[in-house]
Amino acid sequence: MSQWKRGMCDCCQAIPACYLATFCGIPFLQGIAHFEMNGGRGGGTACLLSTLLGPCGAAINRQAVRNKYGISGNCCLECLLYTCGMGVCMATQEYQEVYLNTSNIAK
Repeated sequence: MSQWKRGMCDCCQAIPACYLATFCGIPFLQGIAHFEMNGGRGGGTACLLSTLLGPCGAAINRQAVRNKYGISGNCCLECLLYTCGMGVCMATQEYQEVYLNTSNIAK
């Protein structure tokens, strides 16, 4: 299993994504990430899941990113971190991971 390409607190490397998560909401940013990750599909589902199920839905979305890119992690711990206010940082990290992986494919 691999690790995240960016740390959870590396928001400064993706300030626009951090602003999106902060002011538009975590579901919105996760929707964009899943849209990019799945080649233009699944963004609405990810956004809806995160909106309806809150931290648990956000953790499920994060698990999908981890599974896609072979990153180790724990869905229960991530749900707890989303609940404790780390959601903006975590969603920004997910977005960066998807962006870095999809931009590598495009090159």
